[in-house]
Amino acid sequence: MPCIRIPNGTITYSNRYRLRLADGTCVFVDYHDYLGPQIFRDRNGYREIEEWWDNPLMCDALDWFTGRGKRA
Repeated sequence: MPCIRIPNGTITYSNRYRLRLADGTCVFVDYHDYLGPQIFRDRNGYREIEEWWDNPLMCDALDWFTGRGKRA
């Protein structure tokens, strides 16, 4: 994820990836190399899933995603 320095801070932007879970539902992931993943229910990134680490389906999909070199 590239970070751009501006005079009073830093702007960080990333690609949003769609991951399909084992039960057939889709989630969207923003992955930052330092901060880690943010997982959302919608493509626009408005409905964030707060405690995704409690869901084994999301953990398996994220392991697959990072195992492929962070490519969906």
